[in-house]
Amino acid sequence: MYRYFANKFLKHSQVHAVEQNVEWAYAFDVHCNSFFPLYLITYVLHFFLLPILKMDNWFSLFIGNSMYLAAWVYYFYITFLGFHAIRRNAEELSSYLKDLNSWTSEIKKKDVLAKKTKVKKHNYPPIRSTGVIDSNSPPSSRPTSPLPQEKTTTETKNEVKKERIKSYDYRSWDKYNV
Repeated sequence: MYRYFANKFLKHSQVHAVEQNVEWAYAFDVHCNSFFPLYLITYVLHFFLLPILKMDNWFSLFIGNSMYLAAWVYYFYITFLGFHAIRRNAEELSSYLKDLNSWTSEIKKKDVLAKKTKVKKHNYPPIRSTGVIDSNSPPSSRPTSPLPQEKTTTETKNEVKKERIKSYDYRSWDKYNV
């Protein structure tokens, strides 16, 4: 019922926007938030005030009816606040997206401007004091520096193994100076 009422009367439609509806879960959440105080007043508080409310006089009748009136007024007020928040949230979201949209359009303009500009050829200095490489020369005539070769002989491997301290040799670890 609330969902139908909200979608029928509380929607704010715009010409350039997609039609949006209130979800049933949101309408149910608003109802539950509104019903909880109503339940507390009409059932819990009513139970504790039963000795007063069962009396046969005008004051008891007034208190009982006032409790129901207060509970239902509070229910409708909280329901109003829940559905009133939809418009405020939509306005906050649109203002946030407006800023984001303006930033996006600004970045797109900068991107288009950057694509239109021609890239200058830079003359950077050579890296690590190597000779100047001419990109127009064929690859075979370019100077290449040899890569350093690692020593992987079995003798060096054995030397490293001998220098290592065994994990179970505690006396060697005591001699090790950090």
